[in-house]
Amino acid sequence: KKNLKYLNEWMKKNKLYISSINGFVYTNFHQKNIKEKIYYPDWSTKERFTYTKNIIDFIKKNETKINNISISTSPVSFKKWLKKHDQKYILFYSSISFVKLLKVMIIIKNNTRKHIHLDIEPEPACLIESIKDFIYFYFEWIKKNANYYLKNICTRINYHTRQHINLCYDICHFSVNYDKHEDVIKIIKAKKITVGKVQISSAIEIDSNKNNLINLKKELTFLTTSQFLHQNTTIDVNNNIINKNTDIEILLNSNFLNTKTRIHCHMPIYLDTYKEKLNTTHQDTKNALVHIIRYLNVKHLELESYTYDMILKKEKFQSILKEYLLLINWIKKNV
Repeated sequence: KKNLKYLNEWMKKNKLYISSINGFVYTNFHQKNIKEKIYYPDWSTKERFTYTKNIIDFIKKNETKINNISISTSPVSFKKWLKKHDQKYILFYSSISFVKLLKVMIIIKNNTRKHIHLDIEPEPACLIESIKDFIYFYFEWIKKNANYYLKNICTRINYHTRQHINLCYDICHFSVNYDKHEDVIKIIKAKKITVGKVQISSAIEIDSNKNNLINLKKELTFLTTSQFLHQNTTIDVNNNIINKNTDIEILLNSNFLNTKTRIHCHMPIYLDTYKEKLNTTHQDTKNALVHIIRYLNVKHLELESYTYDMILKKEKFQSILKEYLLLINWIKKNV
């Protein structure tokens, strides 16, 4: 809290304003071998609730001139930690935390006009990994508990829930799942889900055959030294999902001949290839952006760039500037 007070004063002095915060990360994200520790503490814990409430309180006290402020947050928990019968327990206690914070955000909006929203970010291998999982958690747990626990506190509970509990649409994550973005967006529209933030990047994509399999494995070994998880999904020639792995080593120790695999590693949107032999989901990302910008009213577009230390090294900063210019110009041209 002392650090937040100092940050608030520093921002005021330098005339800086908050529009969006990454509330997913709880600890040092760039520590060695963070892997699945990135999801800790999960949303069933007091620690995650308190951490997120501190962020909300910081925004409340901050003299930002921006009234629509996004906080992206984790996909509830990591599936590997949980037994099947534990999942409903985690979903229940997590939803209670969201409802408590919903109440806080409603009060802040009524008193200050600041519209703060928590944006849940689905991710492969997590309890919320797809749009289907998000819908289940939102409607069956958050919305129902909000209607029960807040019924004597405020009216229009469904409206407030939709305003303050949103989806964070990470294009790379949906691509790794082989979700068709146009289908996901149709579901979002049909269910009247609010997308609070879009995170923009591509995934790595490989198409293996007997001539390139050995070389592909060699090209992918750089990911084995990464501190991050690199979840991956493999489909066969008929586009059926045949494998979902939590990290790259599992893929490299398997036989993925004559398959196509997408790997969770955030790649710049302007790259269609990497290291010559690796492709990216560049075209899929462009397609997603077209549909998102045309059909969804999203105020927060962010570049997902935390992997650039690993893949771009010294070019990182220039790359981020280049990407934002490309993104702005591309949107002007294509949408």
